Amino acid sequence: MRSGVRCSVRRENMPHSWIIPFVALLGFILCGDTLAETAETLDFLPFPEEGAENAYSFSEANMRLPVFYVEPEDTFIVKNSAITLTCSAAPASQLLFKCNGNVLKDKQHTTLENIDNDGVQHVTVSIEVSRNDVEEYFGLDGYWCECLAWSLAGSTKSRRATINVAYLRKSFKREPFPTEAEVDSTVELQCLPPAGNPLPEVFWLKDGDLIDVAREPSLIISSEGSLIISQVRLSDAGNFTCGAQNIARRLISETAELIVFVNGGWSSWGQWSGCNSKCGRGVQRRTRTCTEPVALNGGRQCRGDALQKSDCTTMCPVNGAWTMWSSWSTCSPDCRQHRRRTCTNPGPANGGKSCRGEDLSTQNCTADLCREHTEAIVFDNNGKDLILYIGLGAAVLVFIAVVVLIICCLRRKARQEFDEERAVGSTKLSKSGYMPANTAVLSYEPDLTKNALRKNNDFNYNEKPKEGAGGAALTGILKNTDRHVTIATPYADSAEKLPESSSRSSLSLRSRTPSGVSDSRPTSGVLQFAVPANVDPADIQIENVSASGARLCLPECGVVLTIPRDAVLEDEVPVYLAICRDDRDRPPLSDKETLLSPVVFCGPPGLSFKKPVIVEFKHCANVKLDNWTLSVLHSDSQPDDPMNWQRLVTLGEENIATPVYTQVDSGQVFLMTDYLSRFALVGQSIPEAKATKMLRFAVFVPQNYTSMDYNVRVYILEDTQDALEGVKRLEKKLGGKMADKPKFLHFQDTGEDLCLSIHDLMPGWHSKLQANYQEIPFSHVWSCKQYNLHCAFTLEPVSIDTVMEKLSCKFHVYQKGQGGQRRVLTVHSDLVKNAAESPSATPRKPKLGSTAVVTSLSSSSPLDTTTQLFR
Repeated sequence: MRSGVRCSVRRENMPHSWIIPFVALLGFILCGDTLAETAETLDFLPFPEEGAENAYSFSEANMRLPVFYVEPEDTFIVKNSAITLTCSAAPASQLLFKCNGNVLKDKQHTTLENIDNDGVQHVTVSIEVSRNDVEEYFGLDGYWCECLAWSLAGSTKSRRATINVAYLRKSFKREPFPTEAEVDSTVELQCLPPAGNPLPEVFWLKDGDLIDVAREPSLIISSEGSLIISQVRLSDAGNFTCGAQNIARRLISETAELIVFVNGGWSSWGQWSGCNSKCGRGVQRRTRTCTEPVALNGGRQCRGDALQKSDCTTMCPVNGAWTMWSSWSTCSPDCRQHRRRTCTNPGPANGGKSCRGEDLSTQNCTADLCREHTEAIVFDNNGKDLILYIGLGAAVLVFIAVVVLIICCLRRKARQEFDEERAVGSTKLSKSGYMPANTAVLSYEPDLTKNALRKNNDFNYNEKPKEGAGGAALTGILKNTDRHVTIATPYADSAEKLPESSSRSSLSLRSRTPSGVSDSRPTSGVLQFAVPANVDPADIQIENVSASGARLCLPECGVVLTIPRDAVLEDEVPVYLAICRDDRDRPPLSDKETLLSPVVFCGPPGLSFKKPVIVEFKHCANVKLDNWTLSVLHSDSQPDDPMNWQRLVTLGEENIATPVYTQVDSGQVFLMTDYLSRFALVGQSIPEAKATKMLRFAVFVPQNYTSMDYNVRVYILEDTQDALEGVKRLEKKLGGKMADKPKFLHFQDTGEDLCLSIHDLMPGWHSKLQANYQEIPFSHVWSCKQYNLHCAFTLEPVSIDTVMEKLSCKFHVYQKGQGGQRRVLTVHSDLVKNAAESPSATPRKPKLGSTAVVTSLSSSSPLDTTTQLFR
C-alpha cells in the first residue's frame, strides 16, 4: 500500500458515459493497494448503475473527506426494547455501520440520501440493535458500533458507541435499621444500594414523602447512599425508607424508624425554705426539677437529688421579765410617791411575749394624813368674773400671734441673706466635686421628638467627681462657704462594729453649723429614713442635699447621680444612691428579654424635684449594630416591700408625656427624671434580627491550696463595671483570687448554648469523672434570674500519694455556632508557694462530689465556713 497517497479523481468536462470506467481504471493504476485493502474490508464497494449519471455529483464540494454531523452515542437497552443508532455525514458517497469489527450489510441499514443547494451529498444511516445482539457477544470490550463513510477523497470513521443492557438487582446490599438518637446529636441511617448498570441513584423517603436535601441543610446523603442528620431535632423523628433507581427500575428498602429522645436536665435550685424549727437547730430545704428540659421519648432522667437539705438554727423566742422595783421617790406636794420597774430582765426578743402588769406604782406617802383638796373658781351671780377671764385669754392669744408673726418675718429675711451668701460661694461648691463648674445641668426641657438612641453626648456627663466628691462609701462631707452637712451613719468608721439590726434598718443624717456661722433655722435633730436592708454598705452613697445641688458617685460601680442647683423642694433632704445585688431585686423578664445594666436604686423612692436629676450607669448592649429594642424599667416600692417593676419607657417610642428622658451611648446610659426610684435597662432583639450583648469571663482559684481537690470557678458576667466588682468582693470572702485577666465575648441571641472546656491540663492532674466539657443553656445566660452565674470545675491529682507542686491549664469559652470567637482563660498556680503562705493548712483527702457545677452565688448569701469553699 502506498502510504500517504489519497485516492481521488478530478473531473474536467468529461462525458458522463465513460467517466465511471475512467475513474476505476485510473484508481486501479494509482491506488491499487488502497482499493485492495478496501475490498478486503468491505467485501464489495457498490458503484452507481448505468444510466444513473446524476447519482453522485462530482462537483468541487464533493471532492473532500466526509465529515460526521451525527455520530452514534453510548446507550442502554432497557428490558427487551431494541435501540436505534444513527449516523450522518457529508460529503459522502456511502455510509455503513461496523459493529464488533464486522461491517453490517446494506440490508440491515436504513439509508437516507439528499443533496443540498451547494451540490453536497448528505447520507444518513440507521440500524437497530436488539438485546439478543448484545447478550450473544462475549467480547471483553463490550458490544460496540461505529460508522464508516466514503467519498472520492477517501474514508473516515465516527466515534465508537458502546451498547449495554440496563439492569438493577433486587436486593439492597445494606438496608437502614431502627435507630434512637439524642436531640442535637448526629445520626447516620445506613444504606447501600443494589448493583446496577447504569449506577443507581439513591433517594430517601420520610413517612412516604420524598426528602429534598437541598432544602434541609442539616440532611446529607453520602456517596455510599447513607442519610446523615448533622443536628437531630424532635421533628426529625419518623419512618425513613431508602430508595434506588436507574433507567431499568426503581426499588425501595424496608422502613426504619428514627426515635429522637431528650435527656432530662435540672433546673436551677429554688430558694431555701424557712427553717422548720421554731427554736434551736432545724433543717431547711430547697428543690429543683428535671424540667430543663423534660425527658422525652425514653430519654434519661436527671441524675442526682432533686431535694437538698441544710442545717439551720432559729433563735428561740425570749419572753420578757420585770426587773426589781426601784426605790420609792420622794414625797410630792400632792402627798404621793412613785416607783418604777422595766421589762428588761430579760427584754422580749425573737417574738417573745412582753411583760404583763404595770411598770409604775404609786402610793400615799403620809399614811392618809395629807388631805387632798381642790380649789374651785366661784363666780358671782352676775357673771362679771367670767367675762374678765375670757378677755384676758383673748389678749394673751393675740400677743402670742404677733410674736410668732415677727419671728417668721425675721427668719425669712435671714434665709434670703443666707441664699445670697451661698450664691457667692457657688464657685467653691463646684470645687468640692458635686457640681463641676463646666458641667451643663440641663435646665431646659429636652426635645422628646428626636430619636432617643444617640451616639454623641451634648453634655459633659462623663466628668468624674473630683477627690472628695461623695466622700467615703457611707460617710461624706458637703462643704460650703458657710456651713457643713455631715452624714452621721452607723457605718462612719466600720460596718463591722455594729450589730446587723443597727446597720440595716435605718440611717441618720445630722445637720451641724460650724462655729462662727449663725443659722436661724430650727434644728430638727436627726433625719431618719429607711434604706434597703439587702444592700452592701460599700454599695451605697448618702448625702444631705440642699438647694446647692450635689453629685453622688459610686466610682467602683460606675454609677453617678447628679442633682442640679435649686432642684430640691425643701431646705435639705437626705438622698442615697445604691446598687442592688440581691436576686430578689432583679426585674422579672420574659424568655426573649435580657438584663443589660445593674439595678440602680436612687432614694428615698418617690422623692420629687423641681428640676430633673440625671442618673448615669453602665450597660453591656452592643448598640453599634442597631438591632436592639431597649426599655427602661423602674420600681418605686419601698426598700423592704415586694418589687413592682413596670416598663417606664421604650426607646424610640417616646412622646411629650414620657416621664423620663433616656440617652443610650456605647456602654453608658443617661436618665433624666423628676423623681427617684429603682432603674434598670433591659432589651430584646428586634424582629428578624439577632442582638448581641457583651459578656465578661473571670476565673478564680483558691488563695491557699489546702486539700487534695483544686476547685476553679469560671464566672459569666455582664460586661459592666458593677458585675465584676461584685464578684471580686464575693471571692474575697470565699478566699479566692483571680487567676487571669477577664476576657470579653460577644454573646448573640441565636438560642445557642455557652460552652466551657478544659485544655492543656498539666500531666498528673485530671478532672473528676473526666468531665472536661460543660454547656450552660442559652436561657440561663440570656434571661438569667440570678447574679454571679458561674461554672465550677474540680481537679485532683491522678495519684493520691503524689504531691503536686504546680497546676496549669486553660479554659476555652465560646458560644455554639460562634467557634471563631473563642476566649481562653489561663490558670498558673504555684501550690507550694500557696501552701507556705498557709502553714496551718493540712491536705485532706478528696471528697466525692460533682466534677462541675453550674450555679450562681449571691453576695448577700450567708457563708458557711464549715463547707468546702470552692465547689
